[in-house]
Order: sequence, then structure tokens, then C-alpha cells
Amino acid sequence: MAGEVRTLTVGSDVSVLDIYLSSGGNPVAATFVGYQFKDSADVVAASGTAVNPATGTYKASGVVPAGFQLGTWEIQWNIITAGNELVHATEKFCVNAVDIAIGFVPATDKTATIYEAVRLDIGDPEGAVFDDGYLQRILVKAVRRLNHRLGLSVTSRPLGIPGGFGGTRLKVSPIVADLSAGTISPNNDELCDLVIMMMEWIVVTSEVSALKRLTANAVSGPHVATVASASQDGITVKNADGVEVSIQGGRLQNRYLLHKLDVDTKTKELEDAIRAFLGRQTGNYGKMIY
Repeated sequence: MAGEVRTLTVGSDVSVLDIYLSSGGNPVAATFVGYQFKDSADVVAASGTAVNPATGTYKASGVVPAGFQLGTWEIQWNIITAGNELVHATEKFCVNAVDIAIGFVPATDKTATIYEAVRLDIGDPEGAVFDDGYLQRILVKAVRRLNHRLGLSVTSRPLGIPGGFGGTRLKVSPIVADLSAGTISPNNDELCDLVIMMMEWIVVTSEVSALKRLTANAVSGPHVATVASASQDGITVKNADGVEVSIQGGRLQNRYLLHKLDVDTKTKELEDAIRAFLGRQTGNYGKMIY
């Protein structure tokens, strides 16, 4: 018998409910294997003879009947062995009215999707470096900065321009991240994409800052003796006169320059996305955002 508690729905196939008979590790046949279902009120809902697709394997047949109390059901197996002995076995399973997905992550979860998108873009799809705990802290910072950049921060919201310039001002709700519920509000793809871009920008800029500090330490910092060897990655050869010629490149410096290029690219993407968002809001409505 299976060890896990299965969940079925009314009208679904019951063939997943099965039993396996063995002796000394080898499958054995029985003279007869029957079963009956009992609902949560201990009422017999159905009964039948098991299907025997292979030696030692017996399955129920039919569908979960309607009209009985839902919840925890039980299937009771009645087995007559080859030695003409009667054996009973039972297994619990759950019956629901409809097929629903049950889990610890809410169906409206957006932060998990945002974390996955960030990890894909920054080259860590398996989360080996940037785990959820780290990205949660980045998300909080990204939302705060994005609200400020979009003029949505409650504490810094301007009073508007006197004289009714641009017509009535358009009030836009600030972005709110609920880490415990895993939600972003307002919940739309455009704002979620902006949050993702801001998170990626924060991550790559912090990496550039770390590499810049490490490069500086490698050249003249207190750890120059231990870091200098790692900071240089090149080739040393001797010419015909026995003079050593070194072609060296600062490995950390090269990494810094590559990361800086990534920062410049993501900065432009973020600025363009913010400009497009503000343009659509003010252009579509013909109003001032406050």
C-alpha cells in the first residue's frame, strides 16, 4: 500500500488506490481481492473487485461517487490469500468536491516570481548565491527607491503646481511589498517589471562597489600582500637575452570594468522604463501625478 495520503475529487478515477502483495520480497497472487469505500461518516460509498494488472498488484476501479460526506475517506481491502486465509488492510485518503491546489505559497504570490526573474537576469538561476533572504532585503530597498523615483512616496509627494496646470492631478497609489503574504500592490506586470529592474540595478551596483574596493586594496590596501597575487593574471616569459617580460592584466580590474558595463546597461534600461511609465501616466490621462 502507498504510504502517502492521496487526495481525490468527486468523479475522479480511483485506480490510483492500489495494494501490493508480496512474500519474501517477491510478488504473490491472491485468490480474491475486494474493496469498499467508506466516507467521512463511515458510510459505505462503493465496493468492488480489484483489478489485477500484474502479479501482486491490485487496483480499485471506477470513480469516486457523489452524494457522500467529503473529507477523510477509507478504502478497506478484503484479501483471500492463496492459502485460503482472510486478510484485511485499510488506507486513508482525502476526497474534495473540486480539484484545488494546496500549498504554503499563496496563489497570488508575486515575490517568488520576482526573485526568480532577478536570479535569471543576473546569472544565478539556481539561487546558489542570491537566496530569498538576500533578495527580500533588496526588494524592500528597491520598492522604497522606486516609489521615490516615480513620485509615489507618501512623505515626499509634492503639492502640485498652482493655477491648475495640467488639469486635476492624478493620485497614484504607492507600490507596497508584503513579504509575509508574498504580494506586490498594485499588482500589474508593468510595475513588477520596474521592481525587477530596480532590484537588478541595486545588485549589480553593489557588486561593482565591492570589486572596486577589492581592486584598490590589491594595489595599495592593507591586504596587498595577500591580494596582489590574485589580482594579477597574465603571462611571464623570458626573451632571447634572458630578460623576463610580463604581460599582466588586472583580473579584478577587468571584472570591475565588465560589471561596470553591466551597470551602465541596466541603468539605461531602468531609466528608459521609468521615463516610459511616467510618460504613459501623464500622457494617457493628461494630468499631473501626485
